[in-house]
Amino acid sequence: MLYENPFVEGPYITYWNYKNTYPMHLHEKVEVLYFLEGTGVAIVGNKRYEYQKGDLLLILPYELHAYEDPSPDQLNIAMGIPISMLSGYGLNLFAIRPESHLIRLPEKQKRFGHLVDVLETYRNHYWEEVNAIHISCAFFGEVVKEVNFVPRFKNDMKASEKLIIACNENYLDPTFTVSSLSEKTGISERSISRFFSESLDTSFPKFISMMRVARAIDLIEHEGYNITKAALESGFGSVRSFNRSFKAEKNFTPRQYFVKKEN
Repeated sequence: MLYENPFVEGPYITYWNYKNTYPMHLHEKVEVLYFLEGTGVAIVGNKRYEYQKGDLLLILPYELHAYEDPSPDQLNIAMGIPISMLSGYGLNLFAIRPESHLIRLPEKQKRFGHLVDVLETYRNHYWEEVNAIHISCAFFGEVVKEVNFVPRFKNDMKASEKLIIACNENYLDPTFTVSSLSEKTGISERSISRFFSESLDTSFPKFISMMRVARAIDLIEHEGYNITKAALESGFGSVRSFNRSFKAEKNFTPRQYFVKKEN
């Protein structure tokens, strides 16, 4: 699994995890995890974190991360926040990363407990997504004040980071190919192909197609675009290529997919 589809396809997601094991993946939302019970291991890029009850994890857009080895009694709340909701913080979330993704704030446990209670109320009685987003943003606000951010763009940054960033910046360009990715990053096409196959268990074309399909779904569901406009605005050269890529990923044509979601 490369993407968590709920994070990519929906404008917002929050859920209670009772077992938090996910292979390496990424998404364009900010992810905040608050660990209510248990212990486990989180991997972000090449960093490994051991978390416990009361810890938080902050993942910014397009950071590769994974979770493994949870304890049997683990419980956490995962929040996927659209970056548009966080614009007021004045942070370029694509250009920075936390110096440490694991945040331990024992002095704020009472505040976090209150936010958890409010989320529980929405979940159990009268779920309202807008209010839930605001609560998630409050989590982010409490955390971000305590985080030291460092530049994500460095001359010596890992080749994998260069490739992910370049894909994020160019995937909407219909002419974007592995050759142009090689030119932009200075990484050979052979090394690029090896990175996608060995690190992400996919290929460059499938990776770009996945990003474009996710973007098209977002435009259709949340911006009111029709299929043709969404396809062309998402980097596909034609509706035909969009339909082909969409079916390869979702096992449905776009029309079948959206009819199924409505029912």
